[in-house]
Amino acid sequence: MGRLIVLLFSLPWWIYIPASIGVVWLGEQAYEKALETEAEKAAAFEAPMPEAVDMAEFDPDRDIHAAGEVHVLGLIDHTRDYELVKSTNGVPTSTRYLYLIFGTDEAGSDVVRAALMLDKGEEARFVDGGMAEEWTLSGTGDHWVYAFNGFSSRSATLSGMASEAIAEQGLTKADDFIYIEPFFDGREAALTPRGLPDQTRQIFWAIAAVVALVGVVKRVMSVRAR
Repeated sequence: MGRLIVLLFSLPWWIYIPASIGVVWLGEQAYEKALETEAEKAAAFEAPMPEAVDMAEFDPDRDIHAAGEVHVLGLIDHTRDYELVKSTNGVPTSTRYLYLIFGTDEAGSDVVRAALMLDKGEEARFVDGGMAEEWTLSGTGDHWVYAFNGFSSRSATLSGMASEAIAEQGLTKADDFIYIEPFFDGREAALTPRGLPDQTRQIFWAIAAVVALVGVVKRVMSVRAR
């Protein structure tokens, strides 16, 4: 990181001007994408919550709705819960908690339909904060059936490690395998616009301004040096 910073400040002054324009362009692209995402969420919220579908019968073309929303029923075998820890030079840098989801009547199956990938805060809310009980439909021992309303995704943080962990347990992922990001604070909170597009735009514009300012300062210093 230090070398990168030194390199950035060692460039000719004129490079910073097109660089700042490039940052603005990237910001506008991110802004447009954020607007689309919020519009999709607003449309999803206007529609009723989707009917719950068993993960054993899950069809992504039918059961992934606007903004990537899903409402599914699935069984978690808690003997297969997994803690994933990514380390750099022996120092843990990222931790996720993996919960494997099967169809509601698929206890003992070797085909995983979906998974939760929770960070430490979400794990605490799921296990100790009462969310597991709120989402539970039935179960006993280590096998519990839950109803999850949330966003679907094909990938997640540490998804590569998750795939390795699934394979290590002698399991395979279904062709339509997804990660589920539950609505921990409810559907309304998850789908209500939060002004993120404007915030995203402002961040990029601020970065562009700093980059342009560095170029101007370097130009002034070079003129004075002459």
